[in-house]
Amino acid sequence: MTYAGESVVVGHLVGMLHVAVLLANPLREIPSIELAGGVNALGMSARRHTGSAQVVLDPEAAGSYGRRLDELRAEAGRLDALGDQGRAAAVQAEIDWLVRELATASGLSGRVRTFTDNPERARVAVGQAVRRAIARVELVAPTIGTHLRESVYTGARCVYQPA
Repeated sequence: MTYAGESVVVGHLVGMLHVAVLLANPLREIPSIELAGGVNALGMSARRHTGSAQVVLDPEAAGSYGRRLDELRAEAGRLDALGDQGRAAAVQAEIDWLVRELATASGLSGRVRTFTDNPERARVAVGQAVRRAIARVELVAPTIGTHLRESVYTGARCVYQPA
């Protein structure tokens, strides 16, 4: 790699491959999922790689949890009325557990969360790999490293935008 009269040879790193692809395609946004897929994946539609956005808690399970919660709350009320504090405490512990499980499985406004999908994993992995590679370059060639740090942008789409 050469920039502003400074040259450097950096050993193999996954992130260096990503940087090399970006440098070879200045100003062209490249989806992270394509960079993560390697050279053979470049140019493929990111839609092919979307993976499945599986929900953490499917509607049937959420319904079962909700029905069980209603049953437990009714049981807790009945046990309180009977003055059975020991069994009421055990029922309350199960209610608390179910509420925590439902809170963990839901996001904002009660929407069901989904597992992280492939494009998100690619975004994170590519960003980390590129940052590691640029840091390695900065150690041995500060001018080139600084230029890369200021010109390479990562995210769902990555780009090299030289100043």
